[in-house]
Amino acid sequence: MAEHKTLFGEDALPAIAADLLDRLPSGAIVLLRGPMGAGKTSFVRAVAGLLGCSEEVGSPSFSIINEYRCPANRWGIRRMVHMDLYRVRDLSEVLDLGIPEYFEGDAPLFVEWPDLLEPLLTGLSVVRIDWEVLENQQRKLTLTF
Repeated sequence: MAEHKTLFGEDALPAIAADLLDRLPSGAIVLLRGPMGAGKTSFVRAVAGLLGCSEEVGSPSFSIINEYRCPANRWGIRRMVHMDLYRVRDLSEVLDLGIPEYFEGDAPLFVEWPDLLEPLLTGLSVVRIDWEVLENQQRKLTLTF
């Protein structure tokens, strides 16, 4: 099922994030696709804020994988994982980093630049969020559950 939304700046991200969390299956892998600067990391920051994560959420462009602990929240999510695969070159590097091990837990996994993971996702709970940058700083999101 796909659903379209248009955002009018970062102030709408918490509402979109809450809607996603309300419908997110346990251990889901959320694939964030869109051009650089579209707001993918800002969206993950909004999710982490709703989950009460105390650490500062930034782009894991250099660390590749960031894990965040979350205190009690209405979704019962105690940990989330954020990956940025922009600098990862091939599937063997994905495997060397141990990324498939994250698929086995119940923590939601948010992945920017997820194309290399596609062959590994068969049978897993995947949510796709496609970002499109429009005029006047608007964003169009397509969420596919």
